[in-house]
Amino acid sequence: MVARFARRYGQARLAARLFRIRCGLSRRLALEPLDVLVRDLGRVAPRFGVSFEDALSVIRVVEPVVARCPWIENTCLFRALGRFAVLRSEGFSVEVLMGMGEDGTSDTGHAWILVDGVAFDADDAHEASRMAVTFRSSSLESPG
Repeated sequence: MVARFARRYGQARLAARLFRIRCGLSRRLALEPLDVLVRDLGRVAPRFGVSFEDALSVIRVVEPVVARCPWIENTCLFRALGRFAVLRSEGFSVEVLMGMGEDGTSDTGHAWILVDGVAFDADDAHEASRMAVTFRSSSLESPG
């Protein structure tokens, strides 16, 4: 009973953290260079002891809620940064990447994350296969 409560509590705290991060990302990105923001988001030490499966379920619950909030940016970049921050906050090896399509046009860009070197989901894997990486930041970088 206590273990189940602790698990649910950790998930709830992580969900609140993801929502709070997503609410503030647009403002932060306007004020900070992307590499500085990613480094800052990646600095957080593991907090809630949530498993990868639990973190994934939190992301799958919070992202549709965020998508319905018109005041919160919901592009692939903001989703990737939020995912990066919460997964990193639980100690997972995560990288955030951005790329442009092979034709070099700005309207074919995409942002995604890798968890243990693998694209977070099938959509990201498909998009990433068509992209030339223009930005890559590892969660394993030392705080600067």
